Amino acid sequence: MSFTKKELQDQKRDLQDQIRRMERALRSVIIDLNAQYLPPASDRLGVAQAPREVIEIAEREWASSVSEPPKGQEQPTIDGYIRSNLGLNWSSANVKQLDKPTPYTRDSFAWCGAFASFCYGHITPIELRKKVFPSTYRMYSNWANTSRNRGKTDIQSGDIIVVWTSSSDDIRRKYHYGQHITLCEFVDGNEIHTIEGNARGELGDGSTGEGVIKRVRNLKDVAYVYRLLSEDLC
Repeated sequence: MSFTKKELQDQKRDLQDQIRRMERALRSVIIDLNAQYLPPASDRLGVAQAPREVIEIAEREWASSVSEPPKGQEQPTIDGYIRSNLGLNWSSANVKQLDKPTPYTRDSFAWCGAFASFCYGHITPIELRKKVFPSTYRMYSNWANTSRNRGKTDIQSGDIIVVWTSSSDDIRRKYHYGQHITLCEFVDGNEIHTIEGNARGELGDGSTGEGVIKRVRNLKDVAYVYRLLSEDLC
């Protein structure tokens, strides 16, 4: 039996969609298994289900295919990560205009921490998110010398993973506190599957682009692993 080029392309696209659905189903099973075998602990958000809630929100945002707008155009969803009560609760989404309410436009705000803040927004107070989540340096300053800093040997679903985006030793020394904020979906050996904002990777529609994405980070690129305490909850 012979096929036209279009028919073969359609079959390829269908198979790729099936593979993506199977991968997502597998990720969900892994998360469920991790949650099932992790005992409740006071340093794991005080309740066993909290990390699951965080990842469920992150999954929902990813599935809605939140992507960067064209230059100069607004993006209400990303703006919400930055300016809403469930996000950072900042009045401006433009770091050059912090003195007045300004909506988000492409590249006006590095919003990786704002996305993580939104995912934690239902269980943490505004003051914490507004103060700590906006940048890797703020997280380092507030959390690195506390028991929220978990180290690289104890990474679990729902943890906040701060990574370096450069392999340069000089850059890593300069930004010793890390360069980018992500959320751990699950861990597979030295590979950390993340959901993150303000990055390039797999969008919710299966395409590659910039926005809320999924990707795999290597353990060697992890700067810090943070896990909230029960005292950080609302």
